[in-house]
Order: sequence, then C-alpha cells, then structure tokens
Amino acid sequence: MNTILDVNRRFEITENDRIFGVSSFTFDLSVYDIFGTFAAGAALILAGDNKNTEELNRLVSEEEVTVWNSVPALFELLLSVRETAEENYFDEINQELEVKFEQTESLRIVMLSGDYIPVDLPDRIRNRYENARVISLGGATEGSIWSIYYPVNRVEPTWTTIPYGYPLGNQKLYILNDNQKICPIGVPGEIVIGGAGVAQGYCNDPEKTSRSFLETASLGRIYRTGDMGVLTEKGYIDFLGRRDNQVKINGYRVELGEIESAMLRFEGVKRAVGTVSADNRNRLIACFTSDEKIPVERIREFLTDKLPYYMMPALIRQIETIPLTANGKIDRKQLSYMDKLPDERIVLAPETENQKILYQYFKEVLGVDQFSIKDNFFELGGDSMKGISLYNKINEVFEADMNLIFRYQTVEALAARLIKRKSDYKEERLKQFKQQYVAAADTLDAQKKLAEDYNTYLNNAEKKLKTFKTRGSKDYKAVLLTGGTGYLGANLMETLLTTTDTLIFALVRGDDYINRLKENLIFYFGEAFYSRYRNRIVAFQGDLSQEMLGQKKDGYESLCHTVDAVFHCAGKVEHFGKYEDFYRSNVKSVENLLKFSMEGKQKELCHMSTTRVMESIESNDIEVLFHEDYKGINGNAEELYVRSKKEAEDLIEEYRKKGALVKIFRIGTIVFDARNGKFQRNIDFNSFYLIMQAFFELGAMPNVDATLLDFTFVDECSRAIVKLAMEKEVKNGIYHIYNENKLGMYEFYDKLKHAGMKENLEIMEFGQFFDFVYDSYKKESLEDCINTLLLHSSAYMSLEGAMRVIVNDYTRGILESMGFKWSRVSEEHIRGMLEYGKKIGFFKKEVIV
Repeated sequence: MNTILDVNRRFEITENDRIFGVSSFTFDLSVYDIFGTFAAGAALILAGDNKNTEELNRLVSEEEVTVWNSVPALFELLLSVRETAEENYFDEINQELEVKFEQTESLRIVMLSGDYIPVDLPDRIRNRYENARVISLGGATEGSIWSIYYPVNRVEPTWTTIPYGYPLGNQKLYILNDNQKICPIGVPGEIVIGGAGVAQGYCNDPEKTSRSFLETASLGRIYRTGDMGVLTEKGYIDFLGRRDNQVKINGYRVELGEIESAMLRFEGVKRAVGTVSADNRNRLIACFTSDEKIPVERIREFLTDKLPYYMMPALIRQIETIPLTANGKIDRKQLSYMDKLPDERIVLAPETENQKILYQYFKEVLGVDQFSIKDNFFELGGDSMKGISLYNKINEVFEADMNLIFRYQTVEALAARLIKRKSDYKEERLKQFKQQYVAAADTLDAQKKLAEDYNTYLNNAEKKLKTFKTRGSKDYKAVLLTGGTGYLGANLMETLLTTTDTLIFALVRGDDYINRLKENLIFYFGEAFYSRYRNRIVAFQGDLSQEMLGQKKDGYESLCHTVDAVFHCAGKVEHFGKYEDFYRSNVKSVENLLKFSMEGKQKELCHMSTTRVMESIESNDIEVLFHEDYKGINGNAEELYVRSKKEAEDLIEEYRKKGALVKIFRIGTIVFDARNGKFQRNIDFNSFYLIMQAFFELGAMPNVDATLLDFTFVDECSRAIVKLAMEKEVKNGIYHIYNENKLGMYEFYDKLKHAGMKENLEIMEFGQFFDFVYDSYKKESLEDCINTLLLHSSAYMSLEGAMRVIVNDYTRGILESMGFKWSRVSEEHIRGMLEYGKKIGFFKKEVIV
C-alpha cells in the first residue's frame, strides 16, 4: 500500500478521477489500476481489448478518462490512430471525409512504465492531450512494482533517453558496483532497491531469493534489479539498460538501447528496436517504423557517424508496426527472426555475366540461397571479415579495389564497375607478394644509397640534441582525451593517470559512453585500477565530426577554458571502407579539434598519426629518407586510412601557420603490452597478429634478412608520447614513435622457439617460400590463410617497391635524454604474446607448450 498511497498523494488522484485499466490482470501494472482506484474512491474503466486502438480511443473520449497507466507502446497505439485520422482528414478534406475528433481535455495524468519510453513520446502526448502530465515510473515487481518516478515536464533536445528519476516515498535506490559498494556520481553500476517496498522473496524458491535479495549491514534489505544506472549530478538516476539487454557481439558488450536511441535521432524514424538474430548470436538486427519510406542506406550512413563499428546492425529493416507481447511490451523475440527474407519479396535475378559471377560469390560468402541483385551485402549478413573473403574471390576474376565493396554494396552496383582480369590473379598477386618482400629486403642496400642524406640528418639531429636540456613537466590541470574506448587511447589514459595528477575529460561517442569507457579500462587494467582512478576521469558524450565537438554552446565554451591540452587518439583505423567515412573521422575531426585548441585559452594538440603516411608521399626520388622534418606532397595513397592521415597532417600544417600549437606523433606498428602480452580487444582486425596466424597455419615463414618486424609495445609507446607531450623543452613538431629494435624473420623464429612455441615452422629461403605459398593456394583448407597473408602483408611489412627508409634518431635522442629507452624484444615478450593468443583462442593451432 505504501506505493499506491504515495502515487495517489503525489499526483492528487481522488474520487473525481476516472482511471483507465488497459493492462491485463496478469501484468503487474494492473495492481495499481485496481487498488489505486479503490484507495482513492475513483472510477475504474476497463478496456475490453487493449490492442483495439479505435476502442481505446473511443473509451478515453466517451468515458472522460483522467488517468492512464500502461507501458509506452500501448499509448503509442492510441496516438497512432489519432494521428492517422488527422492526417487522413487533412489529406481528404476536399472529399468531405467525415472524421470525428474526440474530446482531449479530460486526460490529465499519463503514467508510463515497464519499457523504454521513446524520447519524442511525451511531446506527442502533450500535443494531443493538452492537459496531460507525463510521468515516467519504474521499478520491479519485487519492489512493489514502482520505486522511482520522473515528471517529464520538458524533453531537452540533447536527451537520448528519458531520465529514470527519483525514489518514491519511503523507498531507496542505490547504484552499486560488483563489490556491493555505492558508486560515486557519474559512475555506472547496478540499480538496487531498498526501503518499504522490498518483498520478502520468491515463494518456495529460497535459492533464487538468496541470489536477488540481500541483507546488508549498511543498506538493510535490498533487491538486485539487474538494471544498470548512474546517479547524475542533478540527483536523479539515469537508466542505462538491463544487464540482459546488453548482448555480446564478437566479444564486445553492446547495449541495444544505444542503437535504438541513435536510430531515433534520424529524422522521420518513429520507433526503433534492436535485437540479435535468432540464428546467429553475433548478428545485430535493427527495425524501425516511419510514416514514410526511408532508404535503409541513408540510415546506415547516419549510424556510421553515431556508433562504433562493432555496434553497427548487420540488418536494418523498416516495418509497419513494432510487435508487442500480451503485456504490451516490445516482442524482441519475434523481431529476432527478421533476417529471414519474406517469401513475397520481389527477387531480381542476375542477368549479366558479371552479375551471375558476383551472385555466386555472395551466396558462398554469406550462406544465403535467395536474394535480389539489389540487396545490400551488409544487410544480408556481411561484415568486414566477410567483405575481405568476398574481395579475395572477386580479385581472382576481376580487377578490383577493396574499397569498392564498401562503396557499391549490391550485386547490381558492383557488377557494373568490375572489369575482368587479363592474367591469372593468383600468379599476379603472389608475384606482387614476392616483390614486396624483395623490396623490404633491399632496405639495407637502400640505406647505403641514402648514406649521404642520413649523415646530413644525423648531423642536424646531433646539433639540436646538444642544446636540448630538460626543464621539467608541464603542469596540466586538465586534458581532453579522445579515443579512450580504443587500444592506444586507453593506454595513454593509464599513463596520464599513473604518472601525472591531471584530470582527464574523456570524449566518447554514443549513448552508453560511461559504461563503454569503464568496460574498456577494466578489460586492459582491471577493476582495481578503475576504482582507484575513476574520480579523475570525466566522461562525456560527444562527436568530433560535429561543430563544437557535438556539445551545446555553454558546455563547449566551458571546456575551451578548462582544458590545457588535447590528446587525440580517436579515428577510423580500418584498412578498408568509404572515403567519406575516413574523411569525417580522420580529417574533419582533426579540424574541429584544431579550432577547439585555439578557442578560449590556447591549448596544445597532441595528434596521433602513423609512420605509414610515408606511403602517401609523392616523390620523384627513388630513395626517400623519411625523417621527422621530411616534407612531401600528398600522393593520395591507395589505402584510404593512410591517405586520410596524411591529409590530417597537411591540415595541421595550415593551422600551425595560424598559430596552432601541435605535436604530431607518427606511431609505428603497435603490438601487445610488454608487461603481460595482452593485446587489443579487436585482435581479429590487426595485421601483425593475422600474419602471425597465417604463418602458424602454413607451418612456414620466409627467411628475409631485413629487420622488418616492428614491435612498438603499446605501454612503452604511451609512456614515450606522454614524456614528449609533457616536457617543457620539447618543441611543437613531428616525432617518430616506434621501437627501433626491430627483428628479422629468423631472429623472430628463434625467439618463438625459445619462448616455447609448440609448432615447428620451416624457415625457407624466399624463392622456396614463394613456391610453397603458390602450391598451397591450391589447397582449399589453406586458401583463407593465404588470402589473409596476401591482404595484410603490405599493411605491415611492405615498402610497396620503393626504397623508403624511416628513421627516428632525433626523437630517440630526446627520449633517451629523458631516461626513456625502448625495450629489446625478449623471449619473455614473445612468450607473453603466445600465451595471450592461446588464452583468448586466437590461434587456431596449439602454438605454445
């Protein structure tokens, strides 16, 4: 009765009210309908069929209903019939269509609970029912149904969800971490309920009771809801979704509500629901409703800018209505079968020769038997890895660029842009593969030819280093860090937290930003690390590609005057994709940060680039010594990632002329943490590990004399960057951050063996290895492995046939003067790498004893 009496008192429910009972008596919301009415002496109007929208509409009007209580979806049904009626009236008014508009004045309280409330719903309610107050309620049956409320008086434009709210009378809500400790403001955790509403337990189920109901010394008896939330500075709780509404997709925890919120921001989308395919638990499905036909491609492009790649739905589909369960909640189970193509669908069969070949490739890669040539590859179940498989098949017959698949995603569009090869692809590509290694092996000769340039560079570096004297670290009170949910960004955050006292403002894209950042830091550094340093992390939602970083004016200006420096690690790092996406993530974002660095107080921007930008430099010279001060024209590298990073560097040079303070850190090939062998979460997209996996699968590796293998340990890379960024004497400019202690193939193999590698790899002279790979290509079991080797070798070890040598003597000299030295790769390092790969099941073979 505590809940019922509090609700009646709080919202002034009296004997004059007429309460509409639309929920089934088997659903807990009906408890208030019955006993709330009796307690107030009000009238209870019962709906015969809560799915009959015309009847609901009629009863609200004729019975002069004053109080509505239901899940949000049922009220949306009520609105939909009224909105449709109004549209039909205005569309056909000249035909004298009779439309009866019912009275809307009586409804004064709309209580919504039990499911997600669309952000636009409160305003739609008030637009129709002018006297209605919208109340969000929440809780659990185990906590007397409702324990929390929020009066939705005004929906802020920046909201992506409706606030969960404040505790009801005589009830308590806490946000607890996994150790049952109260989380500070801004730190997410599990919502638990205490106070007068907590039940005694589950009838005749002591085991379930002991899991969910806890007796605590400080909080008393509490109920664990399984819901995730965060206490805000304004005193109310924000709901972050259910634990069981967070799904694991390819190793990443995904909050379905975040996908739904992002879709609802697309103009015209009325409802959006995310779920997981019933047949493939790694496949996300998103469905939406709209009053107009919206091309799915437009929504997919919109989401690319709002969600990280691992949260992108494989299938996006427009549907007429959102299916509901008997209790009026969204029926996600029914939507989980949406990836089954409907039988009545119009399927356009392939006609041209190119279309027929591509159609077969789509079938083989996707495992789909029937589809249209107009169907999107990614909506049929494709992803980045399947895209690579498709690319390998296409390249056997056609001349193709990997990026074509991302730009032209249907059989029809792609077939129109493909030209058949005149020569055998396998032989041609394998010869290129051989040439890449030969070019890499010639780098020692190239160094001899470049001796004069190298000596000049060394002399200049020595002169500058003689005058370099450390003056201590800058006293940054606060820094802005981007990319904290990534690999390098997380490690930079760890270094800043453990070696400085600075406060870190972490800009994260997406709705579930706090949880994603927390989860990433805990994955790499553990719960104890996060608990110790979380009070120095201020996570906030933003979008680097938007003006003012996606912030409102007041917040942006405050940030401009608070932050002392920017560490920019975010970006699109995939090897393939659409140029527009790379430009938005890697160039436009940099421009917005450059503007930010010059507004308010002047801020230094520390920009993370890549040593691979040398691939995008246009030069008439055969030999190029790529040092820190080398200037070159952008040659528009074929790989879009490299091209966009060079464009960003060129943009920075323009802003430097305007007074921007920028350090560019060109980073080598980042590998595992030297302390424990742990590598990035999305290991399946890393060239280094994929090449190693291919060698292990082949049982062989080439004996190339050149020291090709770059082991830039992520923890040491982060320390080097922070030292250079924080030292007062280090000038703005370009610095090359990579471990100069590279390994040759044979030396690497020797360390693998001493580290306990179980498999025997045969080290072959390159000509022999080339023949072996060529012969192995004919074996179906090794085809994927060799395709991986061919695709990723250029990204890690190739110089693309040019004699280009990268050097970092000047950067290394500065670091050494500050007491930093790169570690030589040891057997312990390699053992850690192998053990971690084994632990997570990355290597297909048992590679370590």
